[in-house]
Amino acid sequence: MEIQSATKELLRIASEYRKTDDIPDGGYVAVHNLKVVGWSRDVKGKSHELLPGTWAVDALGHKFLAIGGNDYDGVKEWQMISHTS
Repeated sequence: MEIQSATKELLRIASEYRKTDDIPDGGYVAVHNLKVVGWSRDVKGKSHELLPGTWAVDALGHKFLAIGGNDYDGVKEWQMISHTS
Protein backbone atom coordinates (compact mmCIF):
# COMPACT_ATOMS: atom_id res chain seq x y z
CA MET A 1 0.00 0.00 0.00
CA GLU A 2 1.50 3.27 -1.12
CA ILE A 3 0.77 6.50 0.73
CA GLN A 4 -1.00 9.01 -1.50
CA SER A 5 0.87 12.25 -2.32
CA ALA A 6 -1.86 14.39 -0.70
CA THR A 7 -1.46 12.36 2.50
CA LYS A 8 2.31 12.80 2.40
CA GLU A 9 1.85 16.56 2.15
CA LEU A 10 -0.64 16.60 5.03
CA LEU A 11 1.72 14.57 7.23
CA ARG A 12 4.63 16.85 6.28
CA ILE A 13 2.68 19.99 7.24
CA ALA A 14 1.67 18.52 10.61
CA SER A 15 5.19 17.26 11.32
CA GLU A 16 6.77 20.64 10.49
CA TYR A 17 4.30 22.39 12.78
CA ARG A 18 5.15 20.02 15.62
CA LYS A 19 8.87 20.74 15.14
CA THR A 20 8.68 24.53 14.81
CA ASP A 21 5.88 25.40 17.24
CA ASP A 22 6.69 24.30 20.76
CA ILE A 23 3.59 22.19 21.37
CA PRO A 24 3.17 19.39 23.90
CA ASP A 25 3.69 15.77 22.84
CA GLY A 26 0.60 14.09 21.49
CA GLY A 27 -2.59 15.81 20.52
CA TYR A 28 -3.76 16.72 17.05
CA VAL A 29 -2.60 19.30 14.54
CA ALA A 30 -5.60 20.73 12.66
CA VAL A 31 -5.01 21.50 8.97
CA HIS A 32 -7.47 23.20 6.61
CA ASN A 33 -6.67 24.04 2.98
CA LEU A 34 -3.06 22.93 3.61
CA LYS A 35 -2.61 25.48 6.42
CA VAL A 36 -2.31 24.73 10.12
CA VAL A 37 -5.31 26.20 11.93
CA GLY A 38 -4.59 24.93 15.43
CA TRP A 39 -3.69 22.18 17.84
CA SER A 40 -5.79 20.32 20.38
CA ARG A 41 -5.08 17.61 22.93
CA ASP A 42 -8.40 15.93 21.98
CA VAL A 43 -9.62 15.58 18.39
CA LYS A 44 -13.12 16.56 19.50
CA GLY A 45 -11.95 19.40 21.75
CA LYS A 46 -12.15 22.15 19.15
CA SER A 47 -14.85 20.71 16.90
CA HIS A 48 -17.05 23.75 17.49
CA GLU A 49 -14.23 26.05 16.23
CA LEU A 50 -13.25 24.11 13.09
CA LEU A 51 -14.81 23.78 9.65
CA PRO A 52 -15.95 20.63 7.88
CA GLY A 53 -13.10 19.50 5.62
CA THR A 54 -10.46 20.13 8.29
CA TRP A 55 -7.92 17.38 8.90
CA ALA A 56 -6.63 16.39 12.34
CA VAL A 57 -3.27 14.59 12.40
CA ASP A 58 -2.00 12.91 15.56
CA ALA A 59 1.63 12.43 16.60
CA LEU A 60 1.70 8.94 15.07
CA GLY A 61 0.47 10.23 11.70
CA HIS A 62 -3.11 8.97 11.93
CA LYS A 63 -5.42 11.35 10.12
CA PHE A 64 -9.04 12.22 10.75
CA LEU A 65 -11.36 14.19 8.46
CA ALA A 66 -13.98 16.56 9.86
CA ILE A 67 -17.32 15.73 8.28
CA GLY A 68 -20.78 17.17 8.64
CA GLY A 69 -21.65 20.34 10.47
CA ASN A 70 -21.36 23.86 9.12
CA ASP A 71 -19.36 27.09 9.33
CA TYR A 72 -21.39 28.36 12.30
CA ASP A 73 -21.68 25.25 14.51
CA GLY A 74 -18.41 23.60 13.50
CA VAL A 75 -17.70 19.94 12.87
CA LYS A 76 -20.30 17.23 13.47
CA GLU A 77 -17.92 14.25 13.63
CA TRP A 78 -14.43 13.00 12.81
CA GLN A 79 -13.75 10.02 10.56
CA MET A 80 -10.41 8.19 10.49
CA ILE A 81 -9.06 7.97 6.94
CA SER A 82 -6.45 5.44 5.80
CA HIS A 83 -3.15 6.56 4.26
CA THR A 84 -4.06 4.97 0.94
CA SER A 85 -7.11 7.23 0.57
